Amino acid sequence: MDQRVKPAPHEIRRARTENPKARERDLAGQLGISEAELAAAHCGDGAVRIEPRVNDLLTGLEAVGEVMALTRNESAVHEKIGVYDKPVTGNHNAMMLGENIDLRIFPKVWAHGFAVEKRDGDDIRRSLQFFDAAGEAVHKVHLRPASSLYAYQKLVASLESSNQEPTIDISRPVLDEESEAGTASLDDLRDRWSRLTDVHQFFGMLKTLKLSRRQAVRMVGQDYAWLLDNDAVRAMFHHAAEGEMPIMCFVGNRGCIQIHSGPVKSIKTTGPWINVLDETFHLHLRIDHIHEVWAVRKPTKDGHVTSLEIYAANGDMIIQFFGKRHEGEGERDDWRFLAEHLPRIQARRQPEESVMRSVSRLSALRGSIIGSAIGLSLAFAAMQPAGATEGVSVFADPSKIAAIGGSITEIVYALGEEKRLVARDSSSLYPKAALELPDVGYMRQLSPEGVLSVNPTAILALHGSGPKEAVDVLKKTSIPFIEVPEQYNREGILQKVRIVGKALGVEAKAEVLAKALDAKLTAAKKQTESIKERKRVLFVLSMQGGKIMAAGSDTAANGMVKLAGGVNAVEGFSGYKQMSDEAIVTARPDVILMMSNAGPPVSDDEVFGNPSIASTPAGTARKLIRIDGAYLLGFGPRTADAIHDLAVSLYGAQVTD
Repeated sequence: MDQRVKPAPHEIRRARTENPKARERDLAGQLGISEAELAAAHCGDGAVRIEPRVNDLLTGLEAVGEVMALTRNESAVHEKIGVYDKPVTGNHNAMMLGENIDLRIFPKVWAHGFAVEKRDGDDIRRSLQFFDAAGEAVHKVHLRPASSLYAYQKLVASLESSNQEPTIDISRPVLDEESEAGTASLDDLRDRWSRLTDVHQFFGMLKTLKLSRRQAVRMVGQDYAWLLDNDAVRAMFHHAAEGEMPIMCFVGNRGCIQIHSGPVKSIKTTGPWINVLDETFHLHLRIDHIHEVWAVRKPTKDGHVTSLEIYAANGDMIIQFFGKRHEGEGERDDWRFLAEHLPRIQARRQPEESVMRSVSRLSALRGSIIGSAIGLSLAFAAMQPAGATEGVSVFADPSKIAAIGGSITEIVYALGEEKRLVARDSSSLYPKAALELPDVGYMRQLSPEGVLSVNPTAILALHGSGPKEAVDVLKKTSIPFIEVPEQYNREGILQKVRIVGKALGVEAKAEVLAKALDAKLTAAKKQTESIKERKRVLFVLSMQGGKIMAAGSDTAANGMVKLAGGVNAVEGFSGYKQMSDEAIVTARPDVILMMSNAGPPVSDDEVFGNPSIASTPAGTARKLIRIDGAYLLGFGPRTADAIHDLAVSLYGAQVTD
């Protein structure tokens, strides 16, 4: 709060009348007062002071029925629609464990309360608003059309304070500022961290060691916490939405933490805000307030769990994410895979660098993470039907091309047109010379600033590049953008070559390359035509926590297995999905196929030690094939060679030259 003379209650009410559309938080800031002081000024004129008796509030709210719960901090607003059912009362800690409204409350922080009525045309909007001693909002409850007005008024009457003065005493908040260095040694921190058996023990560990949460994650080491690119937040939302992945989203302040558990669907970016706009859950997150994003791994008795923790510049945690889980359950395999394959950065960003400037300065991601990211793109990619090359535009100026997608970059090199390239994406790892090009980020986690920073005259992007908002921005610029379709067969490879060639104005060279590849692909297919007994192949994308995520139809893995003369052991679903032990045994694979460079290393013993795999013919014979992910699943100029190598691994001498 600033030191100027605060306005009197009547002046505050006049400012409210003159600014009817202004948000309470914004108006309070303009007046140099707290939001609680703004509410207090209306006592007797649209507001009733109520006692912040948390236990009575929680037990009384269920009768009000459907309401909207709101908890926020400086950088995030969390809104949930539902009923305040299943309260757990307490003087030090209280909870609401309802199906939709899930809260962790610290009652001693709640210092002021008000029942507020605000006229909006012919309607009256009613809410209960609670604040800490500094006047900062800790929690609000907004009535909805389905709410019981009778129950609400009865609750307000039961909580009404005898003090209805239009002013309140405000005390300055006690800030938990980070010290220059914690008092704990690294060995002590790592030892205590390694012995955690429940995520709820984490706060106690920090208190014992006298460390802030951010100090601990910065200090502990990359096996437990690693720094991500700020755009990882946006990427996480879009991957979770596309995969219908249930997540847990925590937003809190000193007095309340509010939790969403479930999928997210509608993700929109507006100015500096990224928004979730679902039926019963709204989230508004200030992207420009994000200073650091950490992936954090904590041991529990059910195996380790992984969270994303987003921090502001002052060290406060803005928001936290987990995969949805219940006590006694292991972490979701799809969430762990996503969290562990979001783009990392090697060095902490300097505080003065803005989020957008830093994107264009990121160095190439670590090799192991890039390989993993390729696997991630396969896990979430959707197949696009092929279209004819007619209608594909020719770049007016193809002198400076940004190539997005490993196979696109390979095709440009195979055409001998690499001199045109000014940038590549993180999945473009071949040929080796391509690694010298500026890296604009992972193809499914692009930022427009990163791509535009290389000043391309044209952009060639493989279908599946994203997120959608970033691609939409790029398409609206004056820089020509061509999206190249992807399908996992011989025709798809040849079509990509011809589309890229036409875009670059080298159709004759593209036709020569297409015919050469067609001959190689045809020959590769013939190598296994005489084989009678086809191997059943199970492609395993990941095995986190012993849970197997396998490839169904409409995947690059399925296409490669077929081209190499094998049979996909998995039937009945498309894309990549987690399989039950029973389904693995029923699939009866003869061979397990994995990428050699994706995800945390999994030893042969771990693979065949899995009970479901051990019960299959592949487990009995210990038959496991590992091939580089980009080579195996790229569907580009090297695919014919990859088909041959996979076929030889499957059938040995039965493969004919």
